[in-house]
Amino acid sequence: MRISRTPTTSTVVAALLLGLLATLTVAVGAATGAGRTSAVKACASKSDGSLRLVGTKKSCRRGEQAVTWNKRGVPGSDGVDGTNGAAGAAGAAGERGPAGAPGVSGYQIVERSTPVDGFFLGSAEVACPAGKRVVGGGVSALNAAGRDVGTSTFLVRAEYPSADGSKWGAIVENGSGTVVSRFVIRAICVTALD
Repeated sequence: MRISRTPTTSTVVAALLLGLLATLTVAVGAATGAGRTSAVKACASKSDGSLRLVGTKKSCRRGEQAVTWNKRGVPGSDGVDGTNGAAGAAGAAGERGPAGAPGVSGYQIVERSTPVDGFFLGSAEVACPAGKRVVGGGVSALNAAGRDVGTSTFLVRAEYPSADGSKWGAIVENGSGTVVSRFVIRAICVTALD
């Protein structure tokens, strides 16, 4: 024969009170927020379900069940990184910059020819037109046919701008007795910038 046992009234009341306590625990946790860390402990009577608040380090009496809430649990693991957001809109155009300095103008090459005899050593200068300054130059030696004789015997000892920047000069030497028709000195000139 099977015998079923009906719960007593006190057992039902205790169960209801424990359920209510669990509900209050959730509500208190939501109201106080995650910042509160102090736990609350009570002892529930197993016979009638009454609650008695005690310190967290106190033990419940015989016939009571310890109940604790507002206790911080173990931190959960980090969540998965979210996806990248959409690209932002292009920014507005920046302000216009200041005007730049004037560029070089009035480019011009000026040259001068000087006769060269055998064993010649001398110098010459060529001047830029008025209002222009020299920015470079060069020298070459030409025979009677107007062809460059190279540097086998014709040597350029020095090239230089004048102190005021208006001329290009050179010192040249013909190391052989062969007559070289002339050497040409050239100045690269541009309009002076004040």
